[in-house]
Formats: sequence, C-alpha cells, structure tokens
Amino acid sequence: MPFSQPLSSSLSVASASVAERRNSTPTEARTQSVCGIVLAGSHHWGDTAFERMFRGPLLPVAQVPVICYPLGWLRDGGVSEARICANSMTAPVRQYLGTGDRLGLTLDYYEDHSPRGPAGCARDAAATSGAETFVVVEGSMIPTVDLAALLEAHRASGASATIVVEVDRRRRAIEGADLRLPGGIYILSRAVLETVATNGYQDIKEGLLERLYKTGNPVMTYELSGVSPRVLDYPTYTSVNRWLTAKAVENQTYLANYVRVGDALIHPTAEVDATARLVGPVIVGPHASIAEQAMVVGASTIGRGSVVAAGALVSRSIVWSNCWVGAKAVVDDTLLADHCIVEPGHQLFGAVHIAPANRPVPVPEIQAEAAENAPATDRRFWNSLGLVASAGLRREHASV
Repeated sequence: MPFSQPLSSSLSVASASVAERRNSTPTEARTQSVCGIVLAGSHHWGDTAFERMFRGPLLPVAQVPVICYPLGWLRDGGVSEARICANSMTAPVRQYLGTGDRLGLTLDYYEDHSPRGPAGCARDAAATSGAETFVVVEGSMIPTVDLAALLEAHRASGASATIVVEVDRRRRAIEGADLRLPGGIYILSRAVLETVATNGYQDIKEGLLERLYKTGNPVMTYELSGVSPRVLDYPTYTSVNRWLTAKAVENQTYLANYVRVGDALIHPTAEVDATARLVGPVIVGPHASIAEQAMVVGASTIGRGSVVAAGALVSRSIVWSNCWVGAKAVVDDTLLADHCIVEPGHQLFGAVHIAPANRPVPVPEIQAEAAENAPATDRRFWNSLGLVASAGLRREHASV
C-alpha cells in the first residue's frame, strides 16, 4: 500500500529511539561517547564504463544506496552520531541523507579541499565531534562484524586502536597460514587521531598504524572469520548486489514493506502480470511493470519505474530506474543504468549500458512508501530511507 504516514510522526519515532537508547543498558549508554566516521570518498575508481558513471556512496545495491549499509550497521550497533567524508559527493549525499533526523542518527559532513587520505579525513571529521572513541568504516563495504562486541573488546583491551582483521580461510599465504587482511574497520581514540598531521595526505594502514606500533602504543587486532563484501569495481558490485538481493528475499530485512511472492519481493505499487514468471531471487521496485509472458530470472533487480515488456527475458541482471526492456528482448548478466532502452527483440549479454542522462547522475529517487510493516528492530532506520518523496513512473528514456 502507498505510504501515508506523516513525515513528522516518523521523525518522532526516530527521535524516541535515540532517547530509549540513552536510558537503556550500560553497554548501550556507553555508545553515546562513540561517533562513527564513514569514509565514502577515499576510493579511487578506474576508467571503465561503469566506473565513469559510478554514483559512489549513492550507488544502489539491492535497491538501497550503498552508504546506507555502514550507516545502518552503526545505528543498529547503538551509535547515534556519525560523520560522513564524501568529498566531491558531499552535496548529493547531504541532500539525500540530510542531518540524519529521520534515520535516528545525527549526521554531519566533512569535505576536504585537498587530498587528506583516510587518516586525515578521519582526524578532521573527529574534530567536529565531542566523542572520545571513533568507529572508522569504509563507505563501500557491507559490515558483518558485531559492532557491540567489537566495542566491548576494544574497551576491555585498553588499546588506543583496534583493527578488524578478516581471516580468509579460503586462501592461504605462502607460508601456509590463513590469509589475514585489513577489514576496513578501525576503532580509534581521540588521542590517536589528534596525532595525525593537520595537513597533507595521511593514511591509516601505512601511516597512522605504523607510527603507533613504532611508538609502543597498544594496538589490538580483532579477528573476523570471512571477508566483508565490498563494492570496489563492476565485478564486486554485481557480486555484492546478487548476494544482498538473495539476502533481502530470504530475510526481508531492508525491504520489509515489499510483498514476498515465492522467491521474489515485489513493491506494492509494482505491476506484475499474472502470466509473467519470476524465478528468484528477484526484487521488483516501486512502480515497475512486468508484462504478460515476461520472465525475470534471479538474482535480478528491477528498479523504480522500469518496464519489462511482453515476452522479454531479464536474467542475472541489474536494472536501475526508468528503464524499458522491449518486447521479446533478452538481457542477461547486464547492468542497465537509469533511463536505458533495450529495443524489442534486441539481445544483450554481459553488458554495461549507460544512457546519456546518467551524466551527471542526480540524487537517486527514493520511494515515498516507507516499510510500515517492518519489524520494530529494523523499522526506525530502514523505513527512513523511504521518506524522500519522488515522482512516479517517468518515460524519459534514452536508447542504448
């Protein structure tokens, strides 16, 4: 059903959730001295077709902007304050997320005017917060570590810094030991960040942490079995999108207002013909349309306002907003960026298609229908992603 709850009431729910955490358990209360820092502008992309039009923090992954996954992880871990370092993407990210009121988070932004590196950005962002402990996380990753347990281990160790180390038992180093990799998550004290230089490029792994080791400051490693998914390029984007699509259909966590039909999640405003076949996992977004005799094979996502015409086949593909797949067309292992058209009968295999309208890419339209039936534990954060009003189905298409 369309979302009809007033925005003000949604904000009061989010505000109440922060107040509840302040008066809850001692562990939750201690997180009030913790601030999250999301490094969403430090990754350098290549020059492929996908990376040239990449949305950065707002790239849709299983129909949720990628930056919302680390933010949701921070919020679910009891952290109520976060800083976002998005550099050139600061303006659109700020436009999308605002001050964070409707997320149950207090958000602020830092944009460096000269390259500062991860440690430099973290140091400068921390200066705007009164917290004593900072959770620094890469904005392109989907964190899987238990944040509350991580913070407790950090406090118990007495270390000035904690590094999450991922143990990948599928691969082994030359000497035969399990491969250990930096996990992209760091717990740093204010005192540690204040040692970072106030100018120039400053790295965390090859600068700050090396200096801490050399000066005898205690640094703890927190081992995590497995590797957290990251969006680093097109292959990792498609892999993470497929994984989260399957996860969303299985657990229905992030898209709880969608209707589950077999192995598919369908938004209440989408139209799926009775003769169409959805072989999951499949997500069909708001105002999307799947016509008669069409077939969508997962893992696939059909974005807001997109149309799969009669007899068309979409398989293992990512279709963004307002695309049109013509009658009896075949789209397999392909990304269709916003406003693309696939002509009737045309066949695409292993392609990345970008319409001219995607340069520059605007802030993505977010559905106005919040997940009003979501579980209470997820509703406050994830429902807030649907509170930005948007237009309905548009026909502003450009052929590929």
